[in-house]
Amino acid sequence: MIARSWSASATPDGAAAYQRHFESHVLSELTEVPGYLDAFLLCREESGRVELTVLSLWDSTDAIRRFAGPEYETAVIHDDAKAVLDHYDTVVRHYSVAVAASQAGGTE
Repeated sequence: MIARSWSASATPDGAAAYQRHFESHVLSELTEVPGYLDAFLLCREESGRVELTVLSLWDSTDAIRRFAGPEYETAVIHDDAKAVLDHYDTVVRHYSVAVAASQAGGTE
């Protein structure tokens, strides 16, 4: 399994707009890709800014290429997302998942 990580930052309003975009567009796009497993939007507010990290899980590099294309280390960022973010990474990081433990539960 491979984890794909991408980060951005925004104002609180921009982060809320990005969350709506993530829920309504990104997730539906990801679920159409064979080999996509799961995705998370992580948010951390600090000093009036919000740091956003998207972590997606994939069964292979080929699956990631089906989503991102041959230059799969280049971030996939739609124009409407760019409009609400102050800063975003243009490249992503990929990690081999060495250990995975899942626990069903609610949110904080």
